[in-house]
Amino acid sequence: MNNQRTIREVIDSRLASLTLGDEYALPTINTTVKPGLMRRPLVIAAAVCLCIALAIPVMAATIPSFNHLVSLVSPQIAQKLQPIELVSVSNGIKMEVVAAMNDDDTAVVYLTMQDLTGNRIDESMNLLDGFSISGANMLTSEIVDFDAKTKTATLRLMGSGGDKLEGQKVTVHVNSFMSGKHVYRAVDPGVDLTALLQDPETTALAINTPPVGGGELYPSGDGARWTVSLPQAPETTVFDMNNSPGGGGELYPILREQGTIEVLKKDALRIPLPGINFAEISNIGRVDGRLHVQVTWSRDGVENHGYLYLTDAAGNIIYPSNVSLNHKAEGTSKYEENIFELDKMDLARFKLKGFFVAYDRQIEGNWQTTFTIEAVTKAQEAACNIEAGSMKITRVAISPLGITVMGSGKPHGADTSDNLAIAAIMTDGSRVDDFNTTNTLNENGKITIKYMPGSPLDVKNVGAVDINGTTIDFKQ
Repeated sequence: MNNQRTIREVIDSRLASLTLGDEYALPTINTTVKPGLMRRPLVIAAAVCLCIALAIPVMAATIPSFNHLVSLVSPQIAQKLQPIELVSVSNGIKMEVVAAMNDDDTAVVYLTMQDLTGNRIDESMNLLDGFSISGANMLTSEIVDFDAKTKTATLRLMGSGGDKLEGQKVTVHVNSFMSGKHVYRAVDPGVDLTALLQDPETTALAINTPPVGGGELYPSGDGARWTVSLPQAPETTVFDMNNSPGGGGELYPILREQGTIEVLKKDALRIPLPGINFAEISNIGRVDGRLHVQVTWSRDGVENHGYLYLTDAAGNIIYPSNVSLNHKAEGTSKYEENIFELDKMDLARFKLKGFFVAYDRQIEGNWQTTFTIEAVTKAQEAACNIEAGSMKITRVAISPLGITVMGSGKPHGADTSDNLAIAAIMTDGSRVDDFNTTNTLNENGKITIKYMPGSPLDVKNVGAVDINGTTIDFKQ
């Protein structure tokens, strides 16, 4: 069920049902006007002002979900929120868009999801990539509250990277979510990486769990272990990075710029991950001086996820860069190449571990609402010319939702936000630099970075923005 309403319509409907009590009506009825005195317009104006003054609290009082949301957020955020009150029901689950706020390039939407027929929603509910906000490119979501009694979750959705969102119609669409979360920490496949230090033609890779398809069993000091034959120079294939649906990590931009990379042959091994039934190691080896570990994910209709990492006795951790090797439409499994940048001799120090998240269910539906919101405060923008690594910053904008940095750089360059120190300098000399959310959009070298603080910025009291020691003035 789709709904389209504007804030004006919500207010009009509330004003239409608004009535005045006797304490307000009697003075108006009993007022007498002496001949020659023009007082009636003043009385009418007073009554109109009274209606307007009462409209907002009366409207808020009739929206329980909005009142509940106000109790969850800070007073500064509550002051910026616009009530929406739109409902969409699909698959026995009600979605209500409660409130929203936006500036020219970012929209923040608060909504609730309530299960009307079962217990498919819990405190671990996660939208992942099962939602969209029209006009926005960078999307995040998080659950901010769960009411077990009413089986209702309150979520905050944020979409950044838009253009001229202020005053535009915004459509929020949710098509799936997951719940019933299980977390698996420090999963140890028992792979002995020291075997990769050997130089014979074939290496006996020792693992703790029996490999799928068989392997040689032998006793060891801490129990039985298995070995699988592993070529010292693993068989590889050429992969076109333009065909990758995504990836991440420090190496990923470099690999994208290379165009093609060497990856491990798929399914050369089948090494189980203890306690994990939705993923397994399908190959491992050294390629171009880097450690590659290929993981195969099963497609059971639920978007389970996780990652591998290396750790040593001191607790140091090395995270991989990862490359997705196939599109979702290909086959019944998906493949991911985990690539670690470390010296060959360090293999003896580190152990391979994993962190995984699984869900009991993935619920699909068609929840959608469309509405119009006005910017909480007009954004202020200033031109600049700042060189920051591979990025050239040309414009900076400020709004209550944060600071937006715009410029140009390499199409697939590293995350430039890591190289920027951002602060809002207030007119009283204080600084705001606690930006807990950073979103970066790189479209063919056109870069937009949004820094969002924990509480809205008081724009009228922002005198300047500091970027890596360079000050950009914002004249009020």
